[in-house]
Amino acid sequence: MNLSMAASAVSIVGALSLVGCGNKEAQLTGKWKIKSMPDLSNAQGVQGNAMAQSVLQSMSKSMAIEFKPDKHYTMTMIIPIDGDWSISGNTVTMKATKMAGMDMAQIKKMAASNPQAQASLDKNSTDMTASLSDDGKTLTVNSKNGSGSAMTFEKAS
Repeated sequence: MNLSMAASAVSIVGALSLVGCGNKEAQLTGKWKIKSMPDLSNAQGVQGNAMAQSVLQSMSKSMAIEFKPDKHYTMTMIIPIDGDWSISGNTVTMKATKMAGMDMAQIKKMAASNPQAQASLDKNSTDMTASLSDDGKTLTVNSKNGSGSAMTFEKAS
């Protein structure tokens, strides 16, 4: 094999890997709606609390994520979350940049004066990872502590 053939082979492999990466990005880009949410009925502070259960049910109906082509996302939960996303293989990483319209520096500054809020912010990192199904139709947000069920979204558009 001569040098030009080797260079051509490398170019083809590189192009195919970019197509594969772009394909995953294309699968992810768009709107996603909640399909299933973890059962939180036994979670501390929720068990036996009818109001908390009602809020969770209401919240789950309006949860959605939109992944934009410019690598930004918006998520609707109890509060709106904005951030940046990236994808590697089937793993999606979401890094929050704003929550409820405030940038993360503002939120951290506010939390610093309240030990309970700071502990909650530390425990509940705003960064999330998710797994995109091979067919690109479902997205499973990984649980924070690695146990229990996770939220699953399905492609809406």
